Amino acid sequence: MLSKDIKWIVSTFIDSSYGDVESDVSLKDFSYWKIGGNITAIFYPNSIESLVFLRKNLSRLKINHLLVGKTSNILFTSSDINGVFVCLSRFLTDCYIDNEAVNVWGGASVPWLAYKVGCNGLSGIEHIVGVPGTIGGLVYMNGGSLRKAIGTNVESVTVIDSLGNIKNLNNIDCKFSYRQSTFQERDDWIVYVNLKLGMNDSKLVKTEMLNILRTRRKKFPLRLPSCGSVFKSNAIAYEKVGPPGLIIEKLGLKGKFIGGARIAPEHGNFIVNHSGDASSSDVAKLIAEIQQQSNRVFGVDLETEAKYLDRNCKLHCLSDYINANGVNI
Repeated sequence: MLSKDIKWIVSTFIDSSYGDVESDVSLKDFSYWKIGGNITAIFYPNSIESLVFLRKNLSRLKINHLLVGKTSNILFTSSDINGVFVCLSRFLTDCYIDNEAVNVWGGASVPWLAYKVGCNGLSGIEHIVGVPGTIGGLVYMNGGSLRKAIGTNVESVTVIDSLGNIKNLNNIDCKFSYRQSTFQERDDWIVYVNLKLGMNDSKLVKTEMLNILRTRRKKFPLRLPSCGSVFKSNAIAYEKVGPPGLIIEKLGLKGKFIGGARIAPEHGNFIVNHSGDASSSDVAKLIAEIQQQSNRVFGVDLETEAKYLDRNCKLHCLSDYINANGVNI
């Protein structure tokens, strides 16, 4: 049921030709993990003007909201969510190349972007070719693979703050570190990203990306719903035992089921929706067991790379939320 305020935003948004809106959306259909209750509405803006309109009015009317791309790294609660999404990945996906500079909307697909720039003889982000999600989400997480991160190539980021002001942040402002950025602490929407790449032979770049994809297909369980890597690697754990997948393997937990969720037998750092009807609590119970055993056996604390969205549309570090609130999420 849409509130009066949300109905007004929807009506104005549609009348202004600002994009599309869907109401009462099942997040099981929307989520990479295929887990989640229903959300009140999802807006699909088609311009910077539509983004500013949504940002101003959702904040002004105190409507719970979250900017999303493909939600590839988020576990949604299985309860219904009181709030709305603003999704960039339907319309705001274009990329513009000017020599070694790449300017791209936050909703652009990460694998598509890697392939597009590679075909244009640009190098530096080959490592992201197999990473699901959008470039905005990747910058938010400072994500990447092969122990590399997108922040290395970010020149600047255009954001919209809670008052609807458009701001430009340079690389230093973004405070990139391993799987961290300032955006995890700020209430800003990442809407546009400027990357700086290097020139290379397009055939060499494409060959490297194909090799990366072949390796991922061999190592990772790509046929069942998941969020990709669940836990972050950290230097202490890596030196003491190894990366999260190896830690989980050494604990003998690969293949373990709880409810409809399973620690993938192919790779310990993936939790898959094996049955297709896993709940957020099933995933949380597996995460809690991995954390407890890792700490007990190896004295190593594992923190999730994956995020958790609660019933009030608030985003949290998944492991922190489980530690504070328990597994019935």
